[in-house]
Amino acid sequence: MVGSHRRRHTDAAHPPNNGQQGEILGAGNAWNLPEGTFLQAYGACGYRFLAKLNTVGGTPSKVSVPNVDDHSSVDVLGVYHGHLELHATLSCGSGESLVDYDPVAGTSTVLLGPTVNGGGVIEALPYVGDE
Repeated sequence: MVGSHRRRHTDAAHPPNNGQQGEILGAGNAWNLPEGTFLQAYGACGYRFLAKLNTVGGTPSKVSVPNVDDHSSVDVLGVYHGHLELHATLSCGSGESLVDYDPVAGTSTVLLGPTVNGGGVIEALPYVGDE
């Protein structure tokens, strides 16, 4: 049973979106780095990308990752020494690249993928290990 005084739930990370404004239709995990809060963002048709929340309660904006095509989906795997570890794929295809993104410098390095070894990355899992 639900009372008549129901309130609509809102997420503190981003304001409600009716699906008609902007390309961010949802957000997943967030990583709070010195350069800001980065989000796993979701768009239409399964498109995934990196977004940054510039102000608390504000609307996140898409981050353009160097060395990653704008039509590729980007999944955040985790954080390593202040860098976001990303998996870039074609939105409707198989794995493409494993990318290290440095939000401080605004640069990225392709660790594995077509431009490095001619192959592709199907799956990547972060783990804590010795340096």
